[in-house]
Amino acid sequence: MSGAHKGDDMRNYSMVSISFMIGVLSGCAPMVTYRVLSTPSNAQVDVNGVSMGRTPTEINLECNKHRVPYVGWVYGAPFTVTVYPAAAIGGKYSQTKLINPCDWKGKNTPTLEFDLGLQNMAPAQPININTESQPSATPPPSTASNQQEILENLKKLHAQGVLSDAEYKEKVVKVLDSTAQ
Repeated sequence: MSGAHKGDDMRNYSMVSISFMIGVLSGCAPMVTYRVLSTPSNAQVDVNGVSMGRTPTEINLECNKHRVPYVGWVYGAPFTVTVYPAAAIGGKYSQTKLINPCDWKGKNTPTLEFDLGLQNMAPAQPININTESQPSATPPPSTASNQQEILENLKKLHAQGVLSDAEYKEKVVKVLDSTAQ
C-alpha cells in the first residue's frame, strides 16, 4: 500500500514540476497593480474603454508577453488608461496614458497620476509651414518702421526650418528692395 502512495506522490511531483516549467518557459503573465490618482479626485477611470471605477482606485493590468521560438519575447499592445473628470467638478479635459505593465521592474505599487485641472492650450502663434499654399511669398511693400519686424519674422521662420536658405535670402532681398523704392 505504501508503494502505491509513493507512485502517486511521484506523479503529482512530476505534474507540478512540468506545470512549473511550462509556466516559466511560456512567460507567465504577471499582474501589476497600479494605484490611480487624480486631481481632483472622483474621476472616472477607463482601461481600454472599460470602466474600472473612480479615483482614487487600484487597477490590475496583466503583462502581455509570450515567448516565440527563434524570436524571443513578444509583448502585447499597451493598455490605454483614460481618466475623465467628474461633470460636477466642471473639468473639461480627459487625460490618457499608454501603460505596458511588462515595463514595471519595481517592487512597490506603481502610481499613475492625472492632473485634470490642466487646460487645453493652443499654440501662442499659429505658423503656416506650408509655403506652397500661400498665395504670394512676397512680403507686402514695407516701410522703414515695419521693415525690422518683417526681417525678424523671416529670421524666425528660417531658424525654425520653415524657410530654406534660398527662400530666406530671396525674401530678405525683396523686403530690402521694397523699402529702397
